[in-house]
Amino acid sequence: MRVAFVDREAAHSIWSLIDSIAISLIKRGDEVFYYRFCDSHTRENRAVPNGVKVTDVEVPFKRSVFDLVSQHCIFANALGDLLRDHKVDVLHSHFAIPSIVSRWVAKRCKVPVIISTQHELYGSMSSHLRLGLRFTQNCCDAVTYISDSVRQSFAPIDRQNGDDVVIKNGIDVLSLEEHRKIHYTTPAVQTVICPGRFVPVKGQATLLNAWPAVLKRFPEARLCLPGAGPDEQKLKQRCQELDIDTHVDFPGWLPREETLTRIGNAQIMAVPSAQEGFGLVLAEAMALGATVTVTLPDAQ
Repeated sequence: MRVAFVDREAAHSIWSLIDSIAISLIKRGDEVFYYRFCDSHTRENRAVPNGVKVTDVEVPFKRSVFDLVSQHCIFANALGDLLRDHKVDVLHSHFAIPSIVSRWVAKRCKVPVIISTQHELYGSMSSHLRLGLRFTQNCCDAVTYISDSVRQSFAPIDRQNGDDVVIKNGIDVLSLEEHRKIHYTTPAVQTVICPGRFVPVKGQATLLNAWPAVLKRFPEARLCLPGAGPDEQKLKQRCQELDIDTHVDFPGWLPREETLTRIGNAQIMAVPSAQEGFGLVLAEAMALGATVTVTLPDAQ
C-alpha cells in the first residue's frame, strides 16, 4: 500500500506524530510519502524516518489573497502529478491549509481512500477557509477530529457519507516523564515559554501586549518564544514598541528535544491561540509537569 501524508513543512508537531505512524507502516512493508507545503522563508530541514520519500513543494510567501490563490494553484498542480506518479492508495491531510486543496485534488485523481484530520475549531477560521472546508468535506472517506470540541464545532457542515471519529492527540507519556527526570533543572529566573510558528493565529502578539503588566509584578521575568515564521519581524518590532525587548528571547526553531527541555524547565507555558482545538504541545507540556495557561476560544 502507498500512503501519502500532506501538511505544511513547518507543522513540526504534526510531523513528529506522523513519523511514528510512518515507521509502523514502513515496518509492515508499505510505502510512505511526505508531501510538504512550503510557504515559509525559514526551513528547519528536519530529519524524517528512514524509508520515507519526501517531496517539498515550494509556493510563494503569502502577502495577499492573490498569493494565497497562487499558492494553492501551484500546490494543486504539483500534488496531482505526485499522486498519479506514485499511484497513491491513501492520502491523509491535516489543517485547512493545505487540506482543502489536497482533498479536492485527491478526489479528482481518484485516490481510493482520502482521510482528513481536523485540528482547528471551525468557527474560529476565516470565511474563505470555512467555505473551502464545506466544499471539500464530502471528498473524504473519513474525517477525524482531535477533540470533542472540534467535532462539535463542525456540526454546521456534517457530512452526508463516510465515517467521522474523534481521536484525541496522543503522546508518549512515559518517554516525556523520563525526559523530565534527566533534563529538569531549577531555572534561575521566572520564565514563560510559548513555542510555535509566528503567525497571527498562534497569538504571540496577545502575549507580548500583556507582558508589560507581567513585568510590573515580576521585573526579572523572561518570555521565551521558540519558533519562526512570517510574523517574526512584526513581533520583534512590537517588543521594541513596548520596551520589553530585553525581557523576550527569540531562539529560533529548536530541535524537539531542546524544546521539550525548555518547556519542562519553564514556570509556565502559555498557549494564546484562539483557533486550535487541543494542540500536541499542550498535552506534552502537561506530561512534562509544566503549568499551562491557555485561551478558551468559542468553538462555534
